Amino acid sequence: MRALRVLSLPADHHYVRHALGPGARVLPDPPVPGAPRRVWWPSPAWEPTWIERHRAAFDLVHVHFGYEHRTVAQIRDWVRALRRLQVPLVVTVHDLDLPHTADQTDHRARLRVLVAAADEVLTLTHGAADAVRALTGRTATVVPHPRMEPLGTIRRTVRPPRPTGPVTVGVHLKSLRANAGRVELLRALTTATEALGPQQAQLEVTLHREVADPASAHHDPEIVAWARHQDEAGTACVRWIDPLDDAGFTAYLAALDISVLPHRWGTHSGWVEQCLDLGVVPVVPDVGHLQEQ
Repeated sequence: MRALRVLSLPADHHYVRHALGPGARVLPDPPVPGAPRRVWWPSPAWEPTWIERHRAAFDLVHVHFGYEHRTVAQIRDWVRALRRLQVPLVVTVHDLDLPHTADQTDHRARLRVLVAAADEVLTLTHGAADAVRALTGRTATVVPHPRMEPLGTIRRTVRPPRPTGPVTVGVHLKSLRANAGRVELLRALTTATEALGPQQAQLEVTLHREVADPASAHHDPEIVAWARHQDEAGTACVRWIDPLDDAGFTAYLAALDISVLPHRWGTHSGWVEQCLDLGVVPVVPDVGHLQEQ
């Protein structure tokens, strides 16, 4: 029997690879014109004409995220094309609140259209399922977030009992995505780790170099000033790095004892699951459904 051919938007994601299971063959992300290999956004598969041209290649469409560049009208045209071509649609509601923007009005409108058109709706937690029902009237099937790491990696990183000494508390702010905490979070973490003392906890703050670059759109002079003070005071270790690939981020997390998620809003996070896979304690804010996850 032929495996179910799934066009997943996106395909190159741990959730998709591990949640859909061996009975499905997930097609690779279609190439994005002009973009490097493995860049999946913005996917050309969101165009109704692309769906029409490639209809024979897939049996089902699965939507996870990556549609914030489309208008509500464009989403409506897209789901009409799926219906006209008799393509089943499965929607996973990963983000009730989009992490890239503070105003969720447009995202919620797009989400309502997708969920209304879906043959099956999935989400990751029961709290999110309640929110989906309140927002759209649809009942979502709860499929908890699967592991993020390969089983071999998980087995290799099973941790022995901790030696004595300070725990490493890490927070990675990357390039300061819209929902990431800023200097207020860093001050709070510094205060907390200082209260414990250097024999108990060491704070490690990681940022992408562009945050320190005045020419970058991600530049934050307040955080740069905070980091300069830490260098002088020695109360936290601040690391400026280039963006990590998947393997690099796994290695980064595995070197920590505690990982603080810097989210100011959000719904779910693969970051939480990756911490659990690697034996790292995740500290999560009281936003979305991170704690339930």
